[in-house]
Amino acid sequence: MDKWLKTGTLQRKKPASTTEIRTTDLAATELTWISKMIIMKCKGRLIDLLSTVYWRIKDMSIDIEATINERIKKSTFFSIQVDESTDISDLSILLVIARYMSVNEHEENILLCYPLTKICTGEDIFNAIQGYL
Repeated sequence: MDKWLKTGTLQRKKPASTTEIRTTDLAATELTWISKMIIMKCKGRLIDLLSTVYWRIKDMSIDIEATINERIKKSTFFSIQVDESTDISDLSILLVIARYMSVNEHEENILLCYPLTKICTGEDIFNAIQGYL
């Protein structure tokens, strides 16, 4: 009971042997080497893959944005909330959130998340929103 109170367990902790450490280090090194070889062999293909993923994400975001805009246009009522906040690293973020009715359900979506690099005046916020519209 005294051992459990001191350590929180009744099992003895066995230090790792030198062979165990070497085995895990070798396995990690081998995996790193294999992954580097795969990247080197597929370097041209890897760049193509990253480009393809980028364009697919871009296409999906355009499609989602168009869908949200169509739903807002079909809705009889909608509201827009604009929020600007500065985080601890002195980066100002502008958020534009739209709320609207869609098929008898209340929906809320972020329309814009934009970093403001200048001094955040009302004019800067207006210009960022105007540039989006």
